[in-house]
Amino acid sequence: LNLRSHSGLVMTAVAFPNSFSVPMTMLLAIGSHPLLAQDGEAVQDVEDRISMLFLASYPFWVVARWGIGFPVLTGALSFEQWRQKVLNPPVKACLLSLPVALALQHAHALQSWGVSFDFFQPVTTAVGYAGRCSVPLLLMALGSKVDSISAEIWDTRGGPGEAPKANYQALLIPSIASRGQHADSESGTSETTGNGSDDPKEKSEVNGNEAPSVPSMPLRGHLAVLLLRQLFGALLGLLMAYLVRRFCGITDHVVLMTLLLQSCGPPMINLSVMAGVSGSAQRDSAKLLLIT
Repeated sequence: LNLRSHSGLVMTAVAFPNSFSVPMTMLLAIGSHPLLAQDGEAVQDVEDRISMLFLASYPFWVVARWGIGFPVLTGALSFEQWRQKVLNPPVKACLLSLPVALALQHAHALQSWGVSFDFFQPVTTAVGYAGRCSVPLLLMALGSKVDSISAEIWDTRGGPGEAPKANYQALLIPSIASRGQHADSESGTSETTGNGSDDPKEKSEVNGNEAPSVPSMPLRGHLAVLLLRQLFGALLGLLMAYLVRRFCGITDHVVLMTLLLQSCGPPMINLSVMAGVSGSAQRDSAKLLLIT
């Protein structure tokens, strides 16, 4: 497929599915099915086990996504490059949350030893409210990117002699000219080129050398990710469920369905967040989420 220049995006999108919001919602929707209950288990108990399994696996997915997926997306394909990018803020937050969660889990035992947690109350309240805002903000950011890409794709439709429009391109990838203007404004130099022209194309040329352009991933790359993620991801989930059932003796249908649904989901929503943080593949990641 000749997707070498987009290998980081393709590998990250294929390896890390949406393992929380989409599969959890789907499994909770069928939580009342009798096959998921064990020995006359109530529907509420089944839903509680579903939530517990997804919440227990979520920190591992976060560490894997940001500890492996984010460096790969940014082009860190060697161990030295990965080591420089693995300790990013989400990974540090997960590692920091472990002792905090353990302390809060055993708060009653620690209080019996004379340890007071009253001074933690404002902090836990603030973190709780921030956590409630994180998902809506993530969806708003994702919606804006997908809307921009949809409008850009629509604007590119035109006659044979009409140049494609790029009204939303500046929202996703800052142009080289705008970066040059920003640098010039900070240094106090003129924003025009040597011949007095304000043409962005001429600004991107220095001594006859054109600035490198950012290639977009072709449609076959998006379709390849869709095929690998939706088809081979489901086959991988079935294989893992079979191996867990055969060799580990796990027959709980809730556990098996959780494993299956976490393996065959679409690419993770955090892909757009990672692209925004790294400043690379922002348009391609938004298009990929729109297609898949």
